[in-house]
Amino acid sequence: MALLYHQVLPEPRPGSITPTISVDQFEAEIAYLASVGQIVPLETLHHPSPSTRPRFAITLDDDYKSHAEHVLPVLQRHNVPATFFLSGRWLHGLGAYWWEKLEDAIAARGLDEVCLALGVPAGTADELAIRLERDLAAQSRVEELCDFAGGSISEDWFKPLFESGMGIGFHTLHHPRLTLLDDEGLEQALSLGLAELAETMAARPFLFAYPHGRAGRREASAVQDAGFTAAFTTSKDPVGADSDRYLVGRWEPGASTLRDFAAELAWRLHAPIQPISAN
Repeated sequence: MALLYHQVLPEPRPGSITPTISVDQFEAEIAYLASVGQIVPLETLHHPSPSTRPRFAITLDDDYKSHAEHVLPVLQRHNVPATFFLSGRWLHGLGAYWWEKLEDAIAARGLDEVCLALGVPAGTADELAIRLERDLAAQSRVEELCDFAGGSISEDWFKPLFESGMGIGFHTLHHPRLTLLDDEGLEQALSLGLAELAETMAARPFLFAYPHGRAGRREASAVQDAGFTAAFTTSKDPVGADSDRYLVGRWEPGASTLRDFAAELAWRLHAPIQPISAN
């Protein structure tokens, strides 16, 4: 099974649009996975194994400072691998993603005012983000609402990832929902920024994660034609020998207790695994 995480912070921001969990939760889940199965490199997850223990692969999406600052130390403490799907936005001076800027705008101006400015009605921040995911024009208008308080992305944030030996995959430079693009736009999205990221990490990424986890057969075929060896969605399906290598599922646990995490993991694996103590 492939697991997906985004931001991992000491104290997640309340009401954050970005999927975020605490460092303590992330470390507890990594330790639990290692106790009930084996955490393996993502590219080997589909390989046959003589062991009956479940195998897991850890993935993280997007260009977040927390990857090196908080995630990497946890992985190194537990001696487990992970794959980081990066956009390489810092190489092009692009800064934060649109949904980070949206969070900042809502915090500064309030949800109602932001919805009015964007011309997109929504009852919650999450609902607004989902609507904007399907509206590329409205995403561009987010840039006009406020300056992102988090500042620009620094290359120094990502050097530890390249130097650690962790896996690096590609996640597109601008993070569009690929299913909304025409064929020409899709081809451009799969190549734009890839060469610069490959040069920086001194190796071409061969694994790909679909922005927003959305993809169908057209997108899968385009990714294969672009030279990637596997691609990952958010379909949540366990990975097996018969899994389509260009539509591989990933499960994002989200913020929860370790007991709930263990229970859902067991349900998704359709197999009993080690229970969590009541203590």
